[in-house]
Formats: sequence, C-alpha cells, structure tokens
Amino acid sequence: MAQAMAPEAPDAEVAGQILGISRTAFKEGVARTTIRLYQGATPLTLIEEKLEGDASVMMRDPRKRTWLLDTLRDVERRTGMKLFRTAEDAQITDGDIKEAWSHLGQYYFVGRAKHGDAATLARWKEKGFREMFADIMGSKAGPTMQAYETFFRSVWRRGAELEEMRRAGTLDADLEGALRRSLGMGDGEMTALNSSDMRPDAHEAIALKPGEKLWEEDGVSFAVAPVPFADNVDAAVKGRLPANAILDMGRPGEVLRKAGVPDLPMWIRLSKVRKKRGKHSELTEEVMKKFPEAMDYPMLVYVSPWDRKAHSIVTSLATSQGPLTAYFTVHGREGQQVLEAKTLFGKEPGELLAEIREAERLGRV
Repeated sequence: MAQAMAPEAPDAEVAGQILGISRTAFKEGVARTTIRLYQGATPLTLIEEKLEGDASVMMRDPRKRTWLLDTLRDVERRTGMKLFRTAEDAQITDGDIKEAWSHLGQYYFVGRAKHGDAATLARWKEKGFREMFADIMGSKAGPTMQAYETFFRSVWRRGAELEEMRRAGTLDADLEGALRRSLGMGDGEMTALNSSDMRPDAHEAIALKPGEKLWEEDGVSFAVAPVPFADNVDAAVKGRLPANAILDMGRPGEVLRKAGVPDLPMWIRLSKVRKKRGKHSELTEEVMKKFPEAMDYPMLVYVSPWDRKAHSIVTSLATSQGPLTAYFTVHGREGQQVLEAKTLFGKEPGELLAEIREAERLGRV
C-alpha cells in the first residue's frame, strides 16, 4: 500500500515536498500555462502538471468536461486500460477526470504512470507498448496526444539548448534568467529534462511550511513527493507537523477491495491520531507506524453493525488491548471521494466478538 501525504480541505495542511507547480491563466484570450519544476522532479512531473492544468481549464466548460469524459472512456474501451475508479459516469468527479487525463498522458509518453492501476500496468506488458500506443492513437484522444507530443518536444529541446549554453558559458546572467523564466524555470528552480540533470549541487525541493497548502486553487496545481507514513508518524509525535495535517495511507489493498471496501484514497487526520492516542495507551508510536501495512492483510472486514456506512477493519496487529481495529467511512473532499478513518483502537476480544455476531445477524460480514 502506498504511503504519501495528500490534501484534504481548504483548512488542511499537507506535509511533503513540492516537485512541481503549474498555473494556468488566460491572457488576451489565450490560456497560458507556467510550470515550475524543483529538485527531485522527473519528466513524469512535467507531463502530470501540464495535463492536470489543461484538464482543470477545460472542465470550466461543461461541454469540454463531457468531451474529456467521453474521450477517456473511449480510450478505456479501445485499450482495456482502467483510468477511472468506477464505470458509473454519474459518480465521476472533476478530480477523477483530471487524474485520468494525467495518467493517460503519462502512459502515452513513457508506458507507465506515477500511481498507475496494477491491472493497467499488466495490460501494457501483455499487449506491448507499440500495440497500446496504436490503440490510443486510434481513439478520440489520439490527435490531442500528438499535439502534446509536439509541445513537450519543443519544451525539452529548448530546455536542453539552454542548459548546453549555460554550461558552455555563452550566456550572460540577464539573458539566461530571461530564457529560464520563459521555460518556467525561475530562480531556485530547475528543469527535469532527464535524470542526469538532477545534480547534487542543484537547489533542493521546497518543503511545506505552516500556512502553505497543496491542492488546486485558482488554476494552480501541485505535484508532491511521497513521504513514508512511518516518517510522518515520527514527525507528528515530535510535533513537527501542523495540527490540521492529513496522513494519506494510500489505497485499499487487494484483500480489502475483495471484501467490498471502495478503491479510494485512505486518509486519517493528525488530529484524530492525537485524540485517539490520548485516550488509548495501546496506540504506541510503533503500532501507528505499522498501521498501513497491517491493513493490507486484515483478519476480518465487515460493515459495522452500529454504522452501516463504516467499514470495520480488524488487523492482525496486536496491541495491549487486542487487535488494532479501524473504522473507515466515505467522505467527499475537494471534488473527490476518500475513505477517512473515523476511529481506531485496540479492540478487546470480548467486545470484538459481540460486534462480529451482531454484524453476522444483520448480514454485514
């Protein structure tokens, strides 16, 4: 299960590293996108930021949103890829469309995506890059992907030429600065043309500070470097994270999905962790660090008999009070649905058995 940090709502903060920032604005009737890349970024970051920014702009027009959804569905039908979490169009959010459009571009250019679906990756291996590429080109997305190819080739070529001139010392400081800004590379940023450009002496990626936020706002979107869940637990215990931070636990593993848990991002608020640790001494730092991994292989999963919207996940992670048990419910956050931890604690065997029997009686196991 992936472990990263993710945004939640306008009053939430995220701990992580910014790899890229894109801003799309209209000037003289033309949509202009500025993408800034930081140390640690890769070509995937550039592709991700460009396509997400474009999708955000297009979805402001209902007709273009419909075109995006129809086009992505056409790609799914032709290629066998899974770009959306559900086949029901009515359940697709703007966030789903933006993510799917970005993933399609990443697959088109490099044959993989940063957070790609396992079945889709297997499909690419099964059919081969050339056949999948041809299928995409034959879909409604084909002409647009060709246009993106022209755009990225131009950006990479100009960036490479600039880097070559800089190393050769043929640019004065003012001209170099102007050219860098034209490519979205202001002071302190650098291009991500290829992995060899990631030099040790380059500026580090900027880290989030109190008051900074990571989500799309006013046409700006952010790419964030994953941060291991255990590292964030350690930072939280030491008071290094803001009180309203959110810990992202990735997505449900295969066992949870087969048990009926929706395939959605799983979050837990730092405030929830602190509140529960204050009441339950069994929630030690070590237990919390192992929490995501333990949910990949749970002992039992059922719908709570006391709350039919809550998925009860009983892990094999032992605590002083019994197995660590968590309850997740689906919530809407910033245009997307997530599974948020409602509560967690070590559940005593007797209490757990009584709840399981009630769930069985109600047919929820």
